[in-house]
Amino acid sequence: MKLKNLLLIAILTLGNFTVFAQISKIAPKVVVLGIGEKNPTLDENQYPNLGFYYTPELKNNIEETFSGEPEFLATLWNDKNLKETFMLFDKNGVCVTQGYRLLSQNNDIGAKLCVDKDNLQNHLKSYVKKGKVGKESSKEMKLKKSDYMIGYKMPEFNVTTPSGEEVFFSSIIEGQATLVVFFQISSDIDIAEGKKADQSGKSGRAFMSTMVEGATGSRLTKVFINLESQFFNYDARD
Repeated sequence: MKLKNLLLIAILTLGNFTVFAQISKIAPKVVVLGIGEKNPTLDENQYPNLGFYYTPELKNNIEETFSGEPEFLATLWNDKNLKETFMLFDKNGVCVTQGYRLLSQNNDIGAKLCVDKDNLQNHLKSYVKKGKVGKESSKEMKLKKSDYMIGYKMPEFNVTTPSGEEVFFSSIIEGQATLVVFFQISSDIDIAEGKKADQSGKSGRAFMSTMVEGATGSRLTKVFINLESQFFNYDARD
């Protein structure tokens, strides 16, 4: 490889490291909220800086829609595609910004654009580093708007920890700026099986099923790995 190409790679790598190092200095508390019950093959201990919580009373229906409690989250999931959504709450539990496509190809979490066209890193500077708080709205929330959560607290509901302990969601996000990332993975998907490289013993429907599991598991674990790496300088890879 030519010297100039090596230098270019080194510069790009150093640049990315600098960005991630900067965002780690303004890392919020990170809560990863699973819609539905816990997948038994997901090892949350692999991601020690992320707080995992679940809503097991939400039941998966046909076409990946949900029903049950909390009804508010079921409505959000069904209407707003929460698997692509992140929300930043201030220390008082008020949502100050939100965005979509956290699972997109761009791995730089700080550069994710929020609904106000500003990037997440700038919001973290305001609400994590400077400790600013948002203004709670007195108007009724309108889910038809793209920024429907901004200025509002989440309605009260219970979530469970991976060990099954039940807690109020508000108790998790109040007290410090918190980034909430939504995800969903069916409890019948074997993440470990899907990530295996050797598929030689499978064929037909079994092969396709494993391919789907692999894509789903890999996409989600990549998000968790990126959150750990960029916010907490922690290598969560297998």
